Amino acid sequence: MFGLQWQQSIPIFKVLSLTVGIQVVLSSSGSIFQAANRTDLLFFTGVLHSIFMVSGICFGIFYMKDMIYVCYGLLMAFILGFLNIFIVLVKIALKSSFAIFMKLFIKPVFFAILLAVILCFNSNLIIENIFYSLIEKFAISCLVLSLCWISYPSNRILLITRFRKIGSK
Repeated sequence: MFGLQWQQSIPIFKVLSLTVGIQVVLSSSGSIFQAANRTDLLFFTGVLHSIFMVSGICFGIFYMKDMIYVCYGLLMAFILGFLNIFIVLVKIALKSSFAIFMKLFIKPVFFAILLAVILCFNSNLIIENIFYSLIEKFAISCLVLSLCWISYPSNRILLITRFRKIGSK
């Protein structure tokens, strides 16, 4: 669709796409630090996160000398930054259990990995029409995300309640 010159960028975008979920979760951390009146911790974790990011980029540029390793360095920097920021936020600023916090991520991470594996195997299928390929990947993603949503008991109760309401009309 975009031409052969874009083929080399596909592995880079695949690795960078792994950072999106982490970035989404990280985006709210600054507001939480501010709401907890702990901007000192926000500054500390921000400096440490910046060191991780610069180190990850330098790892790829100067040590490995390859763009894909810059992406891997960024991925590792985001993971370390996530742990750094949320350990400090949850344990120190909010005075809560980090283990309980991390348990919240078990199901979403499991379903994200499941979706990635399914789409990875699905990418071996050759569908000539790009529109059909998009519809197929969208349908698979919706199915896996629906399974994720239904896996929470409160969502199942909500769904059953809605179906009963519809059935009684």
